[in-house]
Amino acid sequence: MSLVYPCGPAGSVNIGATGYTAQGVRFNGSTIMNLASLSGLADGQKGTISFWFKFVGGDGSFQLLIETRDEASVVLYRDNTNKWNFTLGATPSGTALNFTGATAYTSAMANWVHMIASWDLSGGGNALLYVNDTVMTAPSFSGGSTINYLATDTNWDFGARTGLAIPLNCDIADFYLNTTEAVNIATTSERRKFIDGSGKPVDLGATGSTPTGTAPMIFFSGSVATWHQNKGTGAGGTIVSGSLSASATNP
Repeated sequence: MSLVYPCGPAGSVNIGATGYTAQGVRFNGSTIMNLASLSGLADGQKGTISFWFKFVGGDGSFQLLIETRDEASVVLYRDNTNKWNFTLGATPSGTALNFTGATAYTSAMANWVHMIASWDLSGGGNALLYVNDTVMTAPSFSGGSTINYLATDTNWDFGARTGLAIPLNCDIADFYLNTTEAVNIATTSERRKFIDGSGKPVDLGATGSTPTGTAPMIFFSGSVATWHQNKGTGAGGTIVSGSLSASATNP
């Protein structure tokens, strides 16, 4: 079964543009952000995630980036071997998509890293993953599954679980999570909507709508003061513990 991926309007993508700075923010191990009752969130079969990261501490320990409060529907974390793990639960039960990385990322890394994955589980299904514009081993997935994006507990945690379990010690920039659209990132021009040919960030727009023409469910970007406010369609976003500060460098 062939997959059809969305494309933005002609001329709408700022590919390889100069002058854009993706503001990085620091999660220093005491920062927790929360998204509650994301507006319009629904179960589905498609999605895309893109973000920039640079670890600044906590090597050899679990670190949580984002997770539904039920700890099963959506979870993205770095494990105690310093490798990324990403799981999407299926509805009514089981696993729709799962990824365990082979590359370790630690605070010794000198540069920012860009990660993007996209999936469409309709029909036979498909999933792709690129790191720094290079294809990686794709996540495993169950074709035909529906992803349990809308968990019973509608809270999503970002940066740590409540009570500061699994705290994040990492700089993050331009976090984008689309729960309704897949992007064919195997095509270079589609990746250029997120990362330019020099390996730098591309302006995704004020609401993250530039890559596909539609804002994603979750988009964290912009100034440090308002970075935690969700610019995506789901809205919301609060800091419930600690604070954010500017990262020492930007990607």
